[in-house]
Amino acid sequence: ARLLGVPARGRSARKASGAASGASTQASAQTIPATARWMGDNVRALLEGAQEGTVWECGAQQYVLEKVVGNGAFGIVWRARSADGEVVAIKKVLLDRRFHNRELQMMQLVEHEHIIRLRCFFEKSGRRKDETYLHLVMDYLPETLRGLVLQHNKRRRRFDIGHVRAYLYQTFRALEYLHSRSICHRDIKPDNLLVDPSTLQCKLCDFGCSKTLVAGTPNVSYICSRYYRAPELLFGASEYSVAVDVWSVGTILVELLLGHLPFQGQDSTQQHLVEILKLLGTPSEADAP
Repeated sequence: ARLLGVPARGRSARKASGAASGASTQASAQTIPATARWMGDNVRALLEGAQEGTVWECGAQQYVLEKVVGNGAFGIVWRARSADGEVVAIKKVLLDRRFHNRELQMMQLVEHEHIIRLRCFFEKSGRRKDETYLHLVMDYLPETLRGLVLQHNKRRRRFDIGHVRAYLYQTFRALEYLHSRSICHRDIKPDNLLVDPSTLQCKLCDFGCSKTLVAGTPNVSYICSRYYRAPELLFGASEYSVAVDVWSVGTILVELLLGHLPFQGQDSTQQHLVEILKLLGTPSEADAP
């Protein structure tokens, strides 16, 4: 399942997002698409009030929903089309008024050609009392790198080395931009790299775990998907650097070249560390920062 995330570009994006309005629907019946039958209750709730053909408004623009292209425990992503035919992705998540939405905040700070762009955002009330949903209107790319990995594995094919270079070059460009601003993404994985196989375009998305790191300030260590988690995170370190993102990209590089993850501990952090030590060896004092 994929969940897209996106950054806001410049003052114009902020202005557009501030002018966001509520959503309207073409159909009066609030039916749930058939895809919801196998989804959990949280996703069913997210699908309420929306179906193919529903029209949502954001600022002066209207978007017609076409299909659900991603879902997870906390949000869903619709592919939608504007009146002028441009395809976008709209991510819908439940808004908790007690906290600022980390993804929205971060996306309003960043602007880069290899980071998904936030076009605008709007809020819409749910059926239940005090229930509000945040909608992020973003760039749309047709695939995730995870999807391409699965396709290649199914066909028992390896990635073209030129394609690997193209995708990872763009990923490192995005990270160079973020890290120069002390922003750590903290959830780099193939699912969060959106791609267009026809153009080899690649953009980083999903900033729900990202954070501006401050020296001497403790951070959560239980972050990043386990198979892409750096050793310092596995050891429970609360002070770490943007290097944890680089480890994640290195893991992705090996996965693309070999067709499988380099470190696959069965079901625990300890076993995952064992696999890392088996391959890379036990660190010495000289390896300490």
